[in-house]
Amino acid sequence: MPDYFINREEAGRRLAAELGRFKDAQPVVLALPRGGVPVGFEVAQALAAPLDIVLVRKIGVPSQPELALAAVVDGPEPETVVNRELMALLRVPQDYLEQEKGRQLKEIERRRKIYIGDRPRAPIADHTAIVVDDGIATGATMRAALSALRKAGPRRLVLAVPVAAAETIESFRAEVDEVVCLTTPAGLGAIGFYYGDFHQVSDVEVVALLDRAAAPAAAVVPRWEHFPHDADIGVRGIGPSRESAFEQAALAMTGVITDPAGVAGREPVAIACRAPDDELLLVEWLNALVYEMATRRMLFGAFAVRIKDGQLTGEARGEPVDVARHEPAAEVKGATLTELEVAEQPDGSWRAQCVVDV
Repeated sequence: MPDYFINREEAGRRLAAELGRFKDAQPVVLALPRGGVPVGFEVAQALAAPLDIVLVRKIGVPSQPELALAAVVDGPEPETVVNRELMALLRVPQDYLEQEKGRQLKEIERRRKIYIGDRPRAPIADHTAIVVDDGIATGATMRAALSALRKAGPRRLVLAVPVAAAETIESFRAEVDEVVCLTTPAGLGAIGFYYGDFHQVSDVEVVALLDRAAAPAAAVVPRWEHFPHDADIGVRGIGPSRESAFEQAALAMTGVITDPAGVAGREPVAIACRAPDDELLLVEWLNALVYEMATRRMLFGAFAVRIKDGQLTGEARGEPVDVARHEPAAEVKGATLTELEVAEQPDGSWRAQCVVDV
């Protein structure tokens, strides 16, 4: 059964876990915008690697724009990779290809100005270049990107994606030094089918992630802790982002009951909630988890969160309660408004906390 991802961020974190061995190999992460950038950002953060982008645009067939006929890649001498077999089969004229190439180069130039500006480019020569996207269907754009990047002289060229068609990913093995793909369904269909949230990534999101990646890294290790409060218990999550702090707060709540490290993340449970501000959203998130634990008789030991415009989309992974093994120490009845705080700290970390009723 193929894997499914809450969103691109979770896919990136799971992909990063498979790429850890490259952390000491001078990695540079190269993402295909726009959808590949949130995935690449998580990989770059985990590997402490520079994040850059590969500007590549697909050229679709005249009658079916989503079907890739060719792809053009940015560079001093823009490179075009054409599916000549498809072009001949569909009798696509050469002048159409040239016209579309010109149009896509203009779009590449527009994106270069927005995304890159005067930002220095990440070095590729003699580095391990890890090329990331949110998925591969036909592979036309990725093939063009890899062809151009190989000419930049990386020590190793690694293709890393969360999902791709099995036959497509096999076709890439001869073109790179290594392929890392989390799931390879035989009948792929649309890439978005494998994501709970597959929204169209905006230019604003891309620029924000590139800015965050370029900023000096704050030495913030995600962690959770408890703090005392009368007969109840305070749970606190600390992380490099708001989402990470929410995830750590959830681990702290599990820690009231049992050691989260002893809970296997076998079964995923989707969580969605909304609130007018971050603090109330934390309470909604934790209470949604309390409800799922109670009704499913489960414990959760791993969490993934995405927050946008007051909407939280998350996933909790866990297993049924095993009293003998988990040895539950308390029952959490709910999250409260007491000592409630969600805020960015002076050191750039985020803190999310409240008191839970036990």
